[in-house]
Amino acid sequence: VVKEAGFHCGILLQMLDQTPLAWINTKPLHTSKGVIEVCHPSGEVYGVVAKEEAGPRTRFTLRDTSGQRICTFHGDFREKAINGVSQAGRLICDTERCELGSEGTPYYQVRVAPGIDAGLVLCCLLAIDKVEGQSHGSSTPGPLSARTPGPLTARTFQLATP
Repeated sequence: VVKEAGFHCGILLQMLDQTPLAWINTKPLHTSKGVIEVCHPSGEVYGVVAKEEAGPRTRFTLRDTSGQRICTFHGDFREKAINGVSQAGRLICDTERCELGSEGTPYYQVRVAPGIDAGLVLCCLLAIDKVEGQSHGSSTPGPLSARTPGPLTARTFQLATP
């Protein structure tokens, strides 16, 4: 659920039965902070996703409230070819752009490694999509749907792209 107006602007990640899983607070993106907060359903901040320029390459980092790095995302964000890597250097997820049906409706597929919090990964990817959309003229990430897991991953998801 995306809400871009009012005091509580952001993205609510919820289960199909509408049980809240997480809140992605986008309000700080529009203020001087320039970051996005990933929050528990209660609103308590879990961590912050921020864009970092690392030489000629851009990456996004999720840090906890003490500033400790949890994971980093790098790749071609515009083409949705992204790898997520844990603090220990382990691949936690990868994404790829795909097309659905004869109309060629774009979406991107997310593969999450076993034992990794898929909800947290999705929150980070939605936050990244929001930041990248802001810089490329679109501000609303598409809907999310579950997909059958691939052979080497625990869970696979699809995110529609604008």
